[in-house]
This record gives sequence, C-alpha cells and structure tokens, in this order.
Amino acid sequence: MSERSGYDESKIRDVRHAMNFTGTDLQKSVKKLSGGEAIRLVLCQIFLGRYNVLILDEPTNFLDVFCIEALECFLKAYEEQ
Repeated sequence: MSERSGYDESKIRDVRHAMNFTGTDLQKSVKKLSGGEAIRLVLCQIFLGRYNVLILDEPTNFLDVFCIEALECFLKAYEEQ
C-alpha cells in the first residue's frame, strides 16, 4: 500500500486498523484472505488512493458492523477533500 499511495506509514496503519486488520492479518498472503478480508483490503487501497470519482457497488457485503462504520467515516471524509 505504501508504494501505491502518497501517504506516510502512520496514515496507512490508521486506515488498516480502521478496517480491522491486526498484526497477524498483515502476515497473510493475499491468496489466503477470506472474502471479507479481501474486500477490506481493496477498500483500504481505495481510501489511500487519489481518485476523482468513487463507484462502489454494494461495498458493505461481507463487512462486519465495525468495518461498515469505518466505511461510513471514510466516505464522509472523502466528500470533504
């Protein structure tokens, strides 16, 4: 993620934490991620990217309540940028 975004490690860590990734999750191969983990990873990459438009089709599928709330916060902050 650090290679694809212009953010520092602290911001990247905050985004990963908000999407409920822990230290052990960061050691997993992308191929070994569950469906929900893969979606959360993609959402992290989206929120750390710089895009003019976001098109999200049912982004809450496979997410728990904690991650849905984090998604809401990211979307509200994204609108303000």
